[in-house]
Amino acid sequence: KKMLQRVVSGSLLWIVWTLFSYGRFLIGATIALIVLATRATFFPRSVKLLSKYDELFIFLKSLPLGLYVYAGIISIVAPYSGNISPFVRHLSRTKCEITITERWWLQNPFSSIHAIALANLGEQTSGLLMITALQYNQAYRGIVTKIECIYIKKCKGLITAISESNFQFEDLKINTDQKAEIVVVTELMDESKAVVCRVLTTWSISKVPTQIRKKKE
Repeated sequence: KKMLQRVVSGSLLWIVWTLFSYGRFLIGATIALIVLATRATFFPRSVKLLSKYDELFIFLKSLPLGLYVYAGIISIVAPYSGNISPFVRHLSRTKCEITITERWWLQNPFSSIHAIALANLGEQTSGLLMITALQYNQAYRGIVTKIECIYIKKCKGLITAISESNFQFEDLKINTDQKAEIVVVTELMDESKAVVCRVLTTWSISKVPTQIRKKKE
């Protein structure tokens, strides 16, 4: 009986939360579109500067509900990762910080955040950092080849994932037919700042063939 009550209450909570999140996203997106339309009319060049993930983040961060809009965009770009309701708090070429909050649908049978949800958070944090860095180094491309998770303690409440690195792709010194590996370390911390999980994501980096690069340009 208790299990049934938990399932019913959890399902209702999920429905209410989903509707609330969509409503918040639509309101924020409407505000952002109005601001974008205004800027496009009077300052068209400034709109072109929003083509990179970190530039878009800085723009939306300055608007009411803008960070919720950015979280929605990230969830649309990566629908599977959107299942954990990630919230991007900081993004630059050298650092990415994303948080998730413990919800009923993210829990395991032991009333803590599921291990795969934590792996998802770690991979997404490192991935957003790497993709942002690659946008500034378009001669290179990368793909995840390995994810390793080290679980340190039970995870509850607000979890913050941080990836930091100053990628110097030129230092790899690889040719078009060669590949190199970069390991991105993401630390997940609870509200007491204790590290609860560490995710190591291995990226295979290669050079974009010249003919493909010219087509993009």
